[in-house]
Amino acid sequence: MLRSIFTSLAMLCVALGAAAQQAKFAGSFYVDGYLYPTLTAAWNAAVSAANATGTNQVVQLGVGNYNVSSTLTEPTNGACVSVLGTSAPTQTANNAVPATTINVNASVGGDLFFLGNTNQAQGCTFRDLNILGNKYITHAFELQYFRGLSIDDVMVNDTTDTGILLGEASGSHRSFFDMRNVTVSYSASSFTPASRPNYGIQLQPTAIDSNIDTLYVRNAQSAAIYNQGTGIHTMRLHGFGFPYTCTTPPCNNHESNSGASDASYASDYVVIDTGGSGNTYLDSYLDSPALAAFDLSANGVVITSGYLEWPDDTSFPNANLAWIQNTFTSNLVINNIGCINMNTSQAGAPSSPAGASGVWISYFLTDGTAPTLSSVSNLSGCGDYYQQRFNARQTAFDVQGNNASALQAVTPKIFVTPLDTSAVEGGIEVQNFSGGKGDVFFSGFTAQYSNFAVRASGSVKMQGLETNVVSVTASTALTEDNQSVMANAASGAIMLTLPQCGLVMVDGLPNTGQELTIYRTNTSGSNVTIQTSSSQQIFQNGTNIAPYTMSAAGSIALTCGTDNNWYAR
Repeated sequence: MLRSIFTSLAMLCVALGAAAQQAKFAGSFYVDGYLYPTLTAAWNAAVSAANATGTNQVVQLGVGNYNVSSTLTEPTNGACVSVLGTSAPTQTANNAVPATTINVNASVGGDLFFLGNTNQAQGCTFRDLNILGNKYITHAFELQYFRGLSIDDVMVNDTTDTGILLGEASGSHRSFFDMRNVTVSYSASSFTPASRPNYGIQLQPTAIDSNIDTLYVRNAQSAAIYNQGTGIHTMRLHGFGFPYTCTTPPCNNHESNSGASDASYASDYVVIDTGGSGNTYLDSYLDSPALAAFDLSANGVVITSGYLEWPDDTSFPNANLAWIQNTFTSNLVINNIGCINMNTSQAGAPSSPAGASGVWISYFLTDGTAPTLSSVSNLSGCGDYYQQRFNARQTAFDVQGNNASALQAVTPKIFVTPLDTSAVEGGIEVQNFSGGKGDVFFSGFTAQYSNFAVRASGSVKMQGLETNVVSVTASTALTEDNQSVMANAASGAIMLTLPQCGLVMVDGLPNTGQELTIYRTNTSGSNVTIQTSSSQQIFQNGTNIAPYTMSAAGSIALTCGTDNNWYAR
């Protein structure tokens, strides 16, 4: 009997020794229920090892629930403690099975994982974790100064503030990260629409040159992402609120009473971007925002490919695709966005200088103009407005990046090719390569040659000509737009003043070559006299005949010559 007992004790000792050996191996600490019975115990041991050796350590977790009631603070010497789970969470909020679940079961008074900015930590990894905050933690992650941070297959539920906060609010430290397959969720049963955290992810100004791939954010109040960083590349973002509709629309997503008939859990925006240039958003699912899918305040943003949806036309009737704030002045790209259920009478953002209806992008710059160096195209189902106010037009820009003349209040150009000088431009501009042939404009019926063409050389080819004709019965100053003038002096003498020959027009071209034909239509009575401007002359057979008097019915044809005088024929 004693021998059996001793044998059992020996076997237990061997097992405990094996467990102890398993609990720590090559910088890895296992929560095994023996040497490290809790996550906190394993974490503290890993931090001690990191402080002692200056090298990174890893806490390994199997499938199951791990209770935590205090902040897990990273070392301050630049070493990092990573946490690796075994089973990734599902995308169902507050679901602990099957997964490696960290359950915060008491008030922490701060964050779950915290890394300060004393020294840069490199190679921190958090993977396959389901974090149930239960409103006991501020942030699941507040990580300030790092390089090579990886957050992969992680779900964050019910923090009291932004689920994941990366970088610093100010300073010269630069932090880089990769984030993949991350979900941040706030339960409608735990928060009212007004009490929800503002953001799912907040990237502070020192976060730069990083990647987000596949991010789900549910029920953030202001936006799924608040991006203050620079060069952040985001792919496959799905930001939404649920339930986003309400019993009595229009809905209120800041309602303090979740049971009110107008209560909605929609987010204000999907993305708020106030960061530096180079932020891109690719293949986003922009699901039912209350105000707009994007709120952009800083230059240099690219939004390409995605899908924008509202549940109906009445929940948030004025919501639109994007708000472009007046601090956003250049380098905007929005293209290849599909929309559904958008209201055709959208009025745009409050206080923006937008049109009365059909505003899919609200520009806050003066007069509601778009930023310079911008391209907005291929908005399928987002209304007929590629740019706010201008029905079915694609905005293009001149060599200075302006979409309208700096000297005239005109709409953006319909079409423009690059110009090598910045002269005062027209509505349609084409500049061919030097020595090039062909037509600037071509018009003709199917299977026929052109019946009207403007050649690159400047000449015009046409089948026929219909010109302007005016009738006058009193003294008149003629203009460069006149072609044929029918003058009747039956009621009294008429003085016709020719336009100034050689005058440079607003397009930069003189009216040299203008042809003008004047007809006296009455057979008796007073005379029709033709005079010039600026002491110019009218030559007929080499003789100056200005002023010229027409005392009988007849006509005179005049051409503006290259010497800035008129010539009669």
